[in-house]
Amino acid sequence: MDIGVYIPTHGLCRINEEKNNFYLQRIDPADVKPVQFAQEAERQGFHSVWFSDHVVMGKDLGTDYPASGSGESCYLRQPVMFDAVAVMGALAATTTKIKFATAVHIVPYRHPLISAHQFAAIDYMSEGRLMVGVGIGWESFEFDALKADRPHRATITEESLQIYKQAWTKDFIDFDGEHFQIHDVSTDPKPWQDPHPPLLYGTHTAPGAKRAVRLADGIYMASHLDPFPTIDVRPAQEAALREAERSGRDLSTFWWGTVASSHICDPDGPDAKRERRPILAGSKDQILEEMQELADLGFGHLTIHFDIRSNTNEELYEQLARYGEEIIPEANKMVAAPVQ
Repeated sequence: MDIGVYIPTHGLCRINEEKNNFYLQRIDPADVKPVQFAQEAERQGFHSVWFSDHVVMGKDLGTDYPASGSGESCYLRQPVMFDAVAVMGALAATTTKIKFATAVHIVPYRHPLISAHQFAAIDYMSEGRLMVGVGIGWESFEFDALKADRPHRATITEESLQIYKQAWTKDFIDFDGEHFQIHDVSTDPKPWQDPHPPLLYGTHTAPGAKRAVRLADGIYMASHLDPFPTIDVRPAQEAALREAERSGRDLSTFWWGTVASSHICDPDGPDAKRERRPILAGSKDQILEEMQELADLGFGHLTIHFDIRSNTNEELYEQLARYGEEIIPEANKMVAAPVQ
């Protein structure tokens, strides 16, 4: 099992057990330190750093957030939100092994040629370390501000992913769709990876899983972020299997990933002694046991969103170091069960 980690470009995570959800704590831009964080994550053996994505956030945060069972947004009003692609450019020049991933890049309110062009440059500059997590978005104020078509965001996303692939693999793009008509233009350089960076579709729904099988290289399920997860991943997995059977797609190399909050402590720490613990909160042995359960569900990748109770970088880096020493070497030995 590969272990990734969220970079705090949108704030540090904190779980709320009473509401069974999570939120991103306010962060001073000077405390984000993305280069320092990525370099430390690389030293500790993390597979990848993962970037949240938004351009703007509305005053009314609403209750339609898809990554939490409660539906309550994880964002506070007027949050700090560093741009993922801009930060990745800095990391491409200051790290050597760690991969970069969007979680997820909100496809339908950006022109696909712009996204494809930017991602190709990041992949080339990093010598093939990009993973492109994609999704259809949810925040209505954001769509309105950007004059994007929220009602048709799913079909716009489908067309956009097809255009990404053409931009990354063909000399000239030739695409006729409902939303985009693009002909006789090129975009270079092509990505470093052949044929292109992996496209990982962010979803935990059956319709999204079908879309992933048709258009992407894997599924990224935000299904375990709540302290006591309630989202059942099996319906989406079954939908993916049915779509693969219908379309004749071989899923033997299909990528399955998820994300969870976590906080590691000593065996005699408060979390370790609790009868009912939040997911991946506890001792080394308790966390590894739960990771094995996720591997048994078919997940070969897990991204960690550390539950930082003091909202300080000191605690964040202490958690990074403990994971590097106690968790990652053992987690990397785990083999995901086939999804079937």
